[in-house]
Amino acid sequence: MRGPAPVKLEGIGRVLLIRLRRIGDLVSVTPCTRAIKETFPQARLSVLVEKAGQGVLLGNPYVDELIVLDDEGLKRAGPLGKIRREIAFLLSLRRKAFDLVINLHGGPRSAVQTLLSGARHRLGGFARSHRWNWVYTIRPRHLHEVLGAGAGTSTVVERHLATLDAAGIHTSDPSLVMRGTGEAEASLDRLLRQKGVGAGERLVTINPAARNWQARWREERFAELADWLIQEFDVTILLVSGPQEADICRRVREKMRRPAVDLGGLTSIQELAVLLGRSALFLGLDGGPVHIAAAMRTPLIALYGPTTNAWRPWSDRALVVRGPVPCLGCRPACPSNPSRCMDGIEVGHVIEAVRKLDWWGGAGAALAGRAGPHPDQRGGVA
Repeated sequence: MRGPAPVKLEGIGRVLLIRLRRIGDLVSVTPCTRAIKETFPQARLSVLVEKAGQGVLLGNPYVDELIVLDDEGLKRAGPLGKIRREIAFLLSLRRKAFDLVINLHGGPRSAVQTLLSGARHRLGGFARSHRWNWVYTIRPRHLHEVLGAGAGTSTVVERHLATLDAAGIHTSDPSLVMRGTGEAEASLDRLLRQKGVGAGERLVTINPAARNWQARWREERFAELADWLIQEFDVTILLVSGPQEADICRRVREKMRRPAVDLGGLTSIQELAVLLGRSALFLGLDGGPVHIAAAMRTPLIALYGPTTNAWRPWSDRALVVRGPVPCLGCRPACPSNPSRCMDGIEVGHVIEAVRKLDWWGGAGAALAGRAGPHPDQRGGVA
């Protein structure tokens, strides 16, 4: 059964886009910011984000305002203070008088924010039956109606853009959008000077850390891979991670036979974006840095285990390497420690991907192509 035809909206002056949670989630909606501004060029676009991920959208030329949720502040406020602050926030949201609210998050909290915004047009929910669908005046069409035969293998980016289709919002350029600010450029320059990294060095950035242990790869394998890259290509290896995983970078560096620069826990989201924009190659596990690398048009190799293909990097300069096991896409519920899918990835598989990927001919930005599908490797080069 076909869903309703896309609607045509008029008189849209203020738009709110909601996407909460983590870095990769926010990177995935950046093509939507371009689509909204191309469809409603005179509209003011606000984006509601959580504080931890706001760096993704700093410098985005299509975003006029960031509305930041400070959940850490809510936790410190206590139960009664939390209720008061939530009510005050919802009232402030309503006073902004949005004409259109687009909820790409989908949870109950964002549904309440959408409803109480008072917007006359509210896009979100699910094509199938769902308990929160009543909140929305415009609901997405079924994926197969928008994406056709590609619906079953679609990425999160494509699904977000398909949601916008229900409101007649489109873009001719579905690539990711991320910019480094001048402040981030300057602060990264200072950090690299402190670490002894020269301006002319060829950089390869590695993220050996993942939030979930099921998505991690053996540290000694990262060390072996990094040593090989230095020997083979005479590059400078930079190790990056979030603050909570900085010890992983330190241990990988200690296991290496050759020197590397440990930046574990030292870069902000914006500084990481600038760094990846300068890197000739990025290698890493499932997580935010993979998607930032894709947004910065950096050639990349992602090591994936319990991650569905819907979250593969949105880039045609990317290869995904997976272990040769039949239980992929299981999410973080593996009884094996280390997880079989990650442990099945050998160093040789990643080396094969490095040799296959077109990255050595120039800097990452120069090698960039348009966003789109990319090869998926499973236990070696497909």
